[in-house]
Amino acid sequence: MKKMKTLLLILSTIISASSLADFNLGMEYYSKKDYAKAFKEFDEAAKNGDYDAQFNVGVMHLKGEHTTKNIPMAYAWLRLAAQAKVYEEKGVYKKIYSKLNESEKKLADSLYEEIEREYNDLAVFNKLQPTLNTTTELKKHRITRTVSPTYPKNAKADVGWVDIIFSIDKDGTTRDHIAFFASDKAFEKKALEAIRGFLFEPAVVNKKNVTVNGLRYRFIFITSGVKYDEKAINETLTTLRTNAQKGGASDIFNYAYFIEALPSLTRTVKIEDNPNDWYITAANKGSSSASFFLGKNLLNGNMCEVDGTKSTNWLIKASQSNLSEAQYLLAIESFSGARIEKNEDKGLYWLKRSAESSDVAKLRLAWILSTHNDKNYRDNSLATEYFNKVSKKHTDRQTYFRTAATIAANNNDFKQAIKWQKKAIDDAEDLELPLDTVNAQLTSYQAEKPWNEAP
Repeated sequence: MKKMKTLLLILSTIISASSLADFNLGMEYYSKKDYAKAFKEFDEAAKNGDYDAQFNVGVMHLKGEHTTKNIPMAYAWLRLAAQAKVYEEKGVYKKIYSKLNESEKKLADSLYEEIEREYNDLAVFNKLQPTLNTTTELKKHRITRTVSPTYPKNAKADVGWVDIIFSIDKDGTTRDHIAFFASDKAFEKKALEAIRGFLFEPAVVNKKNVTVNGLRYRFIFITSGVKYDEKAINETLTTLRTNAQKGGASDIFNYAYFIEALPSLTRTVKIEDNPNDWYITAANKGSSSASFFLGKNLLNGNMCEVDGTKSTNWLIKASQSNLSEAQYLLAIESFSGARIEKNEDKGLYWLKRSAESSDVAKLRLAWILSTHNDKNYRDNSLATEYFNKVSKKHTDRQTYFRTAATIAANNNDFKQAIKWQKKAIDDAEDLELPLDTVNAQLTSYQAEKPWNEAP
């Protein structure tokens, strides 16, 4: 009886401690007492090095939530979580261990050794290593048309560049454009305008056209008569590498980012390093941007082999650090299910998180909430709320006009829906984009039918 009282006291301590941590989607499920989904999320994260999730898996084994009550197993996971100083200091696993009999202690030790061997920090690190190669992601997606951006009149430099992260839609058009980095803000708008006119050969998975997310294209801006200084590029390369060898996570990330983008600047400067090697080092020193690029590169096979499972894990790491671009990519891929495990609840969760700071995410969320072919996910009122928060000057006019149209159609205002859709068609014609999809949507509204589709 005394032993049971002590365990109940420990259990109450665990509950109050757990509520202080950030458990993301798993904690949402747990708070709703959906223990099956909560355990799945915690277990996935725990096996990929998340200390909070490891602690919660231990809690659920201790309480018998979704899984059979197993105190030795609870001890093993709680002890593994103690790799984190906060859980070592709490010492919950020690309190549990002290109340076990000799037979239970022997089992607990054995279970811990097994779990620790497979899921300790080093084991997780090794498991998430990409298999490196030299193939760049855009080589896998044939560009059928490019558009050269005009040089901005207000640019302060003779040379500049902008990195755009974007998606290729099922018809080969581009969408969800994000200016990830620009040497000068003046170049951003011109680059975003240009990428809208690009066309790609549609990606095919299992004989079906699919959307491809998280690609990157670098726009180079050079005024007439100006050339890149190869000597200066080599000097920059040497400086950045030296800083990376001596510095912290940001220095390492800067070098990795530079060498990944360097081929777009020059073909003559030779690079021996693979950027993913350096991203790994930066990520393990706490760089959320490095985790994002690892996830993105593993998803698209950029200088490494494609691996959806590893990609998911790196994207989760970056997303938990509130990097909006990572949250967005994780969300869209979770909705799609083409390259990582399909999980629309997870997609909705991370898309809402990304929408806290990103207009691109707000607009895509509004689209999904207004068009989802499962009525359980449709919420036109919430879609309208997110749409109204997007700038009326949002660069992606196609997505903006089409989302406005579908929201109007859901409100049975088909006259307004047709008006918005015709704006989308006019824009598509100006850009010389394929018209099949936008015309099909217009036909639906003319027949007074809302547009629904799978995300």
